[in-house]
Amino acid sequence: MNPNSDGPLKSHKKLSSVIVLTVSFDESLFYFSSILWDIRYSTCNMTTMKKYKTLPVHIVEDHNDALYHILRAVGSKHLPFSGNLLIHFDSHPDLLIPTDLKASEVFDVPVMLEKLSIENWILVAVYAGQISTIVWIKPQWSNQIEDGSYKFLIGKQKGTDNIRLSSSVLYFVGEMLYCKESELENTKEVNLRVVTLKESLAMTLSQDLQQIIEEHSGYYILDVDLDFFSTMNPFVSMYKQVNMYSRLQQIYCFDYTDTDNEESLRTQVQKRYHQITALKDIFNTVQELQDPEVIGRKVASVCETIGDRKEGGESIMQQGKEKRENKEEKIMAQQETREIITYLEKKVRENLTELIQDLSKVYGVKVDWGLVHDAGCTWDDERHQLPHHVSTQEEMDSLIEKFGHLVTGLPVPPTLVTVARSSLDDYCPPHQVDGLQEAVCQILHKAYSIECKKHYEEENN
Repeated sequence: MNPNSDGPLKSHKKLSSVIVLTVSFDESLFYFSSILWDIRYSTCNMTTMKKYKTLPVHIVEDHNDALYHILRAVGSKHLPFSGNLLIHFDSHPDLLIPTDLKASEVFDVPVMLEKLSIENWILVAVYAGQISTIVWIKPQWSNQIEDGSYKFLIGKQKGTDNIRLSSSVLYFVGEMLYCKESELENTKEVNLRVVTLKESLAMTLSQDLQQIIEEHSGYYILDVDLDFFSTMNPFVSMYKQVNMYSRLQQIYCFDYTDTDNEESLRTQVQKRYHQITALKDIFNTVQELQDPEVIGRKVASVCETIGDRKEGGESIMQQGKEKRENKEEKIMAQQETREIITYLEKKVRENLTELIQDLSKVYGVKVDWGLVHDAGCTWDDERHQLPHHVSTQEEMDSLIEKFGHLVTGLPVPPTLVTVARSSLDDYCPPHQVDGLQEAVCQILHKAYSIECKKHYEEENN
């Protein structure tokens, strides 16, 4: 988790673990340089592409670590250097952008990899050019993005070093990633297809995938998060004695208006920014107070001071302390207008005050207030929630069967497979993850000649 993130989280954000390399430090730098050369300057074409003797299945713990192995396949010319297809089985989209990753850092591969987290690794590869088409196949309990086909641009926001995109989908607007197309440069087109895996759609989906794979000359990455088959929302059980997670909904929910009007979207991004900034300031202040008795006495005035900010005012966390890193944030920080009063109205401040008091009373100094804020940021609205569905054995067997029919019926094998366990952060239930991994590997083994590489064992060691 990254408690310093300025944006909401759609999945449990944690700092990406350092990639474990089996080569020396100097060799790793040389290897990354070769990847950069291939990605940015390669003139390779399909006739020079290599083919693996056996299908590599890279099994990692944290999903963002899959990108390292995808880049290796690009650098070794097993995948084209640009425009690849990712078929992504997951309960979560993983389509955010790291808040602390600058556009200028994307091609600095070690820096880029270190700044990735489980929810934000795919679109970075789109901006860099390696991936152009994403087919997100999700289970029926997942609803963070509606089924459909989406085309939008990703690029660098003019006048800043931020990566932004032009999609008006709530998932992106609520994360404050939306930007007008005219304000983007160095753009890439994103082709996103979102499909819920259902029996009634199996034949249509199979035909669509065959066509998309053919359009990519048979090259594609099969990516599987084991939480596709069974998933938990780790925030649900956090500080459960005070029913924290459900109470955060009424504090953090975003009053989003579905529209394609650019000015309206920009206004909504600004409002969401003010809302999240105020809430983050409040929890940062409470974290500084530390003492439960002091928190109990002062929290109401803290919520009122920050949440009822007047025009031209500053949050107490901004006064002489916080320096904005780019022009966009400076402009937004100066717009502490009455808009924010609408979001942190009296009832919201009262609910927030009561929750903080209850947490402090029951859990005392054990409360991680930054984590409470991160949990709240997973709420966009009532319809689009972080999924929580621990599957029965029957449900898992059914999904595994559907998965097997779909992937083994594709016209050509994938170029490589990446599998994420997602169990250490409690997204895939730890008591189910080994069985799910074995089932997926058995399906692949029956269809293809595979080599399973359990990188998570190296990381654990």
